[in-house]
Amino acid sequence: MKKKNVIVRLLLVILAVVLNFGIVKIKPDYTTEHIEVWMTVRADEAFVSSLYYLTTGDRAKAGVKTEEEISKKSFLKKQVALASYDKHGKKLDMGYGLPVDTKDLCWKPTDRSNVAVTLMSLQIRCQGQVITDLPLEEKTFRKPEGLEMEKTGDGLTFRAVSRNNSVLLPAVDDGKVMEQLKNTVDPRQMRLNIALLILTDLLFLLLLLKLEKIVEIPMVILKNRSLVFSLGKNDFKTKFAGSMFGTIWAFVQPIVTVLVYWFVFEKALHVGTQSTKAGIAVPYLLWLLGGLVPWFFFSDALSTGTNVMMDYSYLVKKVVFNISCLPLVKVLSAFFVHLFFIAFTVLIYAVHGYYPEPGMLQCLYYTFGMVVLASGLIYFTSALVVFFRDLSQIVNIAIQVGVWFTPIMWNIDAMNIQGPVLLLLKMNPMYYVVMGYRDSFINHVWFWERPMETIYFWVITLLLFVFGTQIFRRLRIHFADVL
Repeated sequence: MKKKNVIVRLLLVILAVVLNFGIVKIKPDYTTEHIEVWMTVRADEAFVSSLYYLTTGDRAKAGVKTEEEISKKSFLKKQVALASYDKHGKKLDMGYGLPVDTKDLCWKPTDRSNVAVTLMSLQIRCQGQVITDLPLEEKTFRKPEGLEMEKTGDGLTFRAVSRNNSVLLPAVDDGKVMEQLKNTVDPRQMRLNIALLILTDLLFLLLLLKLEKIVEIPMVILKNRSLVFSLGKNDFKTKFAGSMFGTIWAFVQPIVTVLVYWFVFEKALHVGTQSTKAGIAVPYLLWLLGGLVPWFFFSDALSTGTNVMMDYSYLVKKVVFNISCLPLVKVLSAFFVHLFFIAFTVLIYAVHGYYPEPGMLQCLYYTFGMVVLASGLIYFTSALVVFFRDLSQIVNIAIQVGVWFTPIMWNIDAMNIQGPVLLLLKMNPMYYVVMGYRDSFINHVWFWERPMETIYFWVITLLLFVFGTQIFRRLRIHFADVL
């Protein structure tokens, strides 16, 4: 037995070294980065300036190949960055955040007619580094409409002769931008890598020091797997015992919920098709299913699993029964329903022309991740709720908040969320799962193509599982006395 423990510990050390090396080598996801256009301007009146943009992908969709083919009509109204000027005669630096693959720019200096705006400098930056410093010459700016341009001592002055004014800026060298990104050390990425290294090493340190205690509950589950499966199947059947339609209600309620959300958002609020980060537009129903289906499983398992000790109190009081198996019973019960909804989702996608392909099987990997995550949380909550019954209500409230905290009904790819807010959203483990389901069904992106998110999810999930099972192991001897 000791020899096996030594081998396991050696394998853990090797895995820890490999993961540490991999984390250090992780580079930023450049598709989420932004470039910035900085302008130094001066005017006598307040105004709002607009900068419309086209990405490389937008160019391809529109069939535009050269700068000469670009016109004001090529730009989309929704792809715009705004900046305000209110200094009245003083210089002001205005910055516009744009996608990293921006190619073409159309600048509307002012939203008011007969207003003169003097442009004193124009730079394109990336990661704080100047990519291009454009010369302020009339020939630099192409196809002005509704504007008069004049070279002045301070720079280039634009006078709007109508509200329908704009001027095309030189195309952005996106190859130069990407080169700058690759050669720049991102301090944010460095901080994230360090934090992930600390979490990973903490997990492996716990595994090495407390290996026997940590694997105790997983080994009990493995040893009693037939019993767990039987209890889970029986729990699923008895949940609706006595009703006329029986277990059919387990599938009706989630389907009705999907239909309600679909009607409210697509029909009533006219949300329309959703575009993913991969540039794929899908009907709202398909996009919604990709987020709701995993959430149904997670919320059902967590809410019912929290009360598992009360539901099976007659087994908890039996000395011969190993209660360490009980939390997984509720997870397995919810899993049966989840398998149906995976098949249901595949069917709905096929009806809309998205036929099954190998990448869709990846959702089973994300399901396994949810099982481990939910199990860890349930071991923790089911142990504490025995002594603090109000925890059950707190968990239900957390689930209600979590469905909106996770990008299920709203599209995080279509929103300009950056900085600490984006980081906070990504720290939610269910963010990884929901986005993973959409990667499986829509984007066709494999989980190893998101190394940072994958490592973070499993480190947090395993830490929660270890923490939850250890709390459960310490408190279980008191369950029978309290119940």
